[in-house]
Amino acid sequence: MRIAPTGTDVRFIENKSKDSDSGTECPQVEEGRNFANKLWNASRFRQMQGGPEGLSQLPHIENLSIYDIDILSKLDALRDDISASYSAYKFQEIANKLYDFFWSEFCDWYLESIKQYFREDADSERRDTVLIVVDIVFARFLQQLHPYMPHITEELWEKLGFAVDGALLMNAHLPEDPVMKGFDSKIVERAKERTNAIHEATTRARHLKAQYNLAANRNVKFFLQPSVEWAIDELETLKILSGAGEISVSESYEPSPGTPAFLTPIGKMYMPLEGLVDIEAEKKRINKEIDKAEKDLKQIRGKLSNPKFTERAPAEVVQENLDRKDGLRKKVEQLNEMLQNLS
Repeated sequence: MRIAPTGTDVRFIENKSKDSDSGTECPQVEEGRNFANKLWNASRFRQMQGGPEGLSQLPHIENLSIYDIDILSKLDALRDDISASYSAYKFQEIANKLYDFFWSEFCDWYLESIKQYFREDADSERRDTVLIVVDIVFARFLQQLHPYMPHITEELWEKLGFAVDGALLMNAHLPEDPVMKGFDSKIVERAKERTNAIHEATTRARHLKAQYNLAANRNVKFFLQPSVEWAIDELETLKILSGAGEISVSESYEPSPGTPAFLTPIGKMYMPLEGLVDIEAEKKRINKEIDKAEKDLKQIRGKLSNPKFTERAPAEVVQENLDRKDGLRKKVEQLNEMLQNLS
């Protein structure tokens, strides 16, 4: 295995392929390297924000946002899930759960949602609160990740100020009580539901932007016809997570013909295309994609209608083609809908 491109911290990865010593690529090693980089970058981001070192007392639940409560709740759930996996000796499952929690829940969702509080004009009290939450999540996560990545977790434990009087992470005991112990369960569940609603609205907004090749465009404007009052308080976070330039609330908004729209748990959202895309060029692009998708769909349908293929091919190959057929059919429907919106 080539150590130089990946770093020595991941050379002992347990599930590397058997032929990895031959010099061929090993996806698991690359994935481990990327995860180590993610850990390091997230910790560096925390260090750059300053604030108190070490762990502080968690503020009262009334001072926590729905996103704070959600990530802390997921941190408690992670511990329970990992404990169950340890009891069943499912060590790879533990690694996957740790990976998913940190990369997706903590970095992609939570850290992105709180970056607004590190601007110069942000509320200092809110900023201090999110730093406390970040530290609690980081500390407990490093403790649970330590058996899998002992070297980098030990170093980050010290860099983040958790090594009180030089105490090593390897000797630190994970607190027995859940972080959310004693918190009102109704408030916790409400926060989780609202966070999920914002995440779902974000995902749909991102998807619509990507459909029109606007994924990287930060000038996109959305109009929201809210179905719940509380969503108005979360527009700034929704804007940041969606990569939008502006999200305006208007119950009386009347979209021009062809304006793309989508339903979310917080209401109906519209994305006006004026000034964002060349309508005629976009029509040509979509028509080209439709032609290709229909051609591929016709080819797969022909293959699946051939008894020689369906009877002789392995079941998983047949299923793979069935799934691809369904995917292409949905893609054609989606593209036709986009084309209709532009007409």
